[in-house]
Amino acid sequence: MTKEMKHFLWVIFIFAVFSSPKLVDKFKSFLVWYITINFEESPLSVTGQILCRVLSFAISYCAVGALFHWMGWFNSTAMRIAYFVISLLVTMVVSYIIMIFEQHMVLICCLMMGTMVATLATILVYRHRSKEKAEQ
Repeated sequence: MTKEMKHFLWVIFIFAVFSSPKLVDKFKSFLVWYITINFEESPLSVTGQILCRVLSFAISYCAVGALFHWMGWFNSTAMRIAYFVISLLVTMVVSYIIMIFEQHMVLICCLMMGTMVATLATILVYRHRSKEKAEQ
């Protein structure tokens, strides 16, 4: 397909998309939502934001790369669009998980410490009883 033909098809596609008022409204509301979510003050700490960005980058690239390599469409335009969508979804999920973890960090730490103390106590009691049985 020639370059002029691709440009012509893109112009027709853009005209068709923007000629429908419902699609334009949905697209505008999506852009407003996306810009708002990116520029609002994040409920995450700085460390949480960095961890969220790194994890979403790694998960998105691995998932999209593996999927499109499997399909044989690696480095296609569809891959860029899929990366944008999957990255957006993964970022929201990872942000939510980190936000919940940060909000309940004290409770999580107390539960982990309690579990460790209970495990240590169980091991010590088991060893003590084993020694008593061995001496008898």
